[in-house]
Amino acid sequence: ISACLVGSEMCIRDRVWSEVYGLPTVCLRYFNVYGSRMDPNGAYALAVGKFIKQRQEGNPITIWGDGTHSRDFTHVTDVVNANLLAAESAKVGKGEVINIGAGKNRTVNELAAAVGGPTVNEPERLEPAHALADNRKARELLGWEPTISLEDGVAELKKAAGLT
Repeated sequence: ISACLVGSEMCIRDRVWSEVYGLPTVCLRYFNVYGSRMDPNGAYALAVGKFIKQRQEGNPITIWGDGTHSRDFTHVTDVVNANLLAAESAKVGKGEVINIGAGKNRTVNELAAAVGGPTVNEPERLEPAHALADNRKARELLGWEPTISLEDGVAELKKAAGLT
């Protein structure tokens, strides 16, 4: 099975390939994937990595706006499991688009509290207020369920970073 990993245009392309050429495809749409080896730098770095790095450097955690924006954070181990299930599933292969996310919104303030340490608020940036994965298709078609909570995932990262 060819798997489209991100982007709506790619998902459309994969569906077309499936329909026109009979190539089995499935599009997995990831939500805020975090875990070891994530890049804490750059414009598209996730808050999880940035917050851990700020703590390591002894800096306060920077929260843009009031911290009530929420995201659906998904541990990389859960994403890997979803990929393996998609590759082996007889229920997919016709260009399905499947959200891979924990299915639970967590605010930036909650994330900062899990990382711990002082925070500083900066002016709000223009970004969506909330992002939440509807992971019903992943459950139905793949038998997938997220297994690692944000608290457990962040605790693992803090331990690896020497912050516990």
